[in-house]
Amino acid sequence: MGDVRWIHIATDIFNDEKMYAIETQQDGLLLELVWFKILCLAGKCNENGFLMINNKIAYTNEMLAKIFRMDLGTVQRALELFQALEMIEVIDNAYMVSNWIKHQNQVGLENIREQNRIRKQRQRERQKQSLIEQKEDVSRDSHVTSHENCSYSISNNNSNNKKDNIPYVDIIDYLNKLTGKNYKSTTKKTKDCIKARWNEGFTLDDFKKVIDIKSSAWGKDPRMEMYLRPETLFGTKFEGYLNEGIKTQKQQARVSTEKDADELYKELMGE
Repeated sequence: MGDVRWIHIATDIFNDEKMYAIETQQDGLLLELVWFKILCLAGKCNENGFLMINNKIAYTNEMLAKIFRMDLGTVQRALELFQALEMIEVIDNAYMVSNWIKHQNQVGLENIREQNRIRKQRQRERQKQSLIEQKEDVSRDSHVTSHENCSYSISNNNSNNKKDNIPYVDIIDYLNKLTGKNYKSTTKKTKDCIKARWNEGFTLDDFKKVIDIKSSAWGKDPRMEMYLRPETLFGTKFEGYLNEGIKTQKQQARVSTEKDADELYKELMGE
C-alpha cells in the first residue's frame, strides 16, 4: 500500500443521479458521508479500489463501522444501497469501489507505486548485501564449522586425504538393512554427519558398531525407534554410543522400566 493523501472528486458530483438516489433515502446525508469515507479509505489503501487492510485481509462491515466511527446498521444499509446502485461490488469477499479510476489521478497513483517498488527493491538489495557481508565475516573469522549436531573441525589435510574414501553408501546401506528404513547416502545432512565423524578418525566398523548398539537399544521401543537416523546416530554423541556396548536383554528391560521416553530423549539431546 502506498501513502496516498488525496482522492479525485468532481465538482459536479452532487448532480450525479446516484447521489440523488442516496439523498432520497432515510438519513440520506448520513449515507452520503459513508460513501465519502469509503472513497477516502480506498485511496488510503491504494489497492485499485479494493478496501483491504493488506493484500490478504479485506475490511469487513464491522471493521468499517469501527474505523468510520458509525453505527454498524447504518454502514450495512449504506453498503447494500451502494451495491444496488453499482457504486461498489464484492469480489473474492472484498469490497471494491466500481470505476475506481475516475476517482483518482492514475498517473499520480502509478508514481506512488513506482516509488514503493523502488524502495522495496533497495531494501532487498541492502538485505542481500548484509547477508553477503555476514557470510564473508564467518568465512574469514571461523575455523570451526557446525552443522546442527554434526560439528567438525576443518582440517584441509585430513579432508583432502579422506574425501574420496568415505564409505557413505556402505554405512547407510547397513543402517537401512538393520532398521528397515530407506535413508539416502546422498543427502547433504547425512553426508556432513558421516564426514564429521570420519575426519575424527572413526572407521567403517565403528559406524556399524554404533548402528548395532543403538538398534539393539532403541529398535524395540516405538518411542525411541524414530531416533535411529543418521543425524542422531552419527552426531556429536557418536563416541559415547560407540563405547556403550550392546546391553543384554535383561539390561534393556531394566532401562525401559527405569526411564521413560521423555527421560531418554533428554539424555539423547543433552538436556
